[in-house]
Parts: sequence; structure tokens; C-alpha cells
Amino acid sequence: MLALLVVIGIVLHLAVPVELVQWSANMSNLGALIYPFLLMYLNSRLPKAARPRWWHYVILVLNFLFFGFFFVNFIADFLGEPLVTF
Repeated sequence: MLALLVVIGIVLHLAVPVELVQWSANMSNLGALIYPFLLMYLNSRLPKAARPRWWHYVILVLNFLFFGFFFVNFIADFLGEPLVTF
């Protein structure tokens, strides 16, 4: 834990604040990519009467696509050329 604290301290002092905010925002986008599938799995384990309708799953997939686009665009920008420049 002390080594992790030292690494985080060095990164905070060397990195540009804008980059830190971008990485932080895109880590939450990564969570938004994982969560819909976890929620679909948990909903499938509910009793039949408590399961959501089919269009709830469509909304979760649209959520995955929306946040996935921004995450992939950020990674593409980090590696070279972004898909879309805003």
C-alpha cells in the first residue's frame, strides 16, 4: 500500500490536471460498460414476476453503446488518432 501511495503521489505531481480528469471520467465510463451486463445477469436471476420487461434490456444495451463510444474514442485518442474530435 505504501508503494501504491508513493506512485499515486508522483503521478499527481507530474501529470497535467486535465489529463487526470480525463482518465478519471473514462474510468467511470469503463464502469458504465460493465454495469449493464451485471444488471442484466442479476435481473435474470429474479423470479419471473419480478423480472423487467424486454425494453429494459434494450435500454441497458443502448447505455453500453453510448458510454462505450466515448470510452473507445478516449482510448483511440490516447493511442493515436481519435475516432471523433470534439
